[in-house]
Amino acid sequence: MTKNIESMTEMEKLQSGLPYSMRDKEVNGQKLAAIAGCKRLNSVGTSDREALDEAIRNLFGKVGKGPFVTPIFNL
Repeated sequence: MTKNIESMTEMEKLQSGLPYSMRDKEVNGQKLAAIAGCKRLNSVGTSDREALDEAIRNLFGKVGKGPFVTPIFNL
């Protein structure tokens, strides 16, 4: 069953690829968390594989084995 766009939350719209409001509290919270995750990722030295792996997994959630992101990363 497809949800009517008027009954969707802004987060549901975002996740569905529909237009949404960045002013929504939940959407803004996710954006701020992503910004903090990018700052954390960019602060880790590339030689610290354990901390880098943790920062990548915290930012992206689900990743494969041995993920690597080249700094400086921005969303």
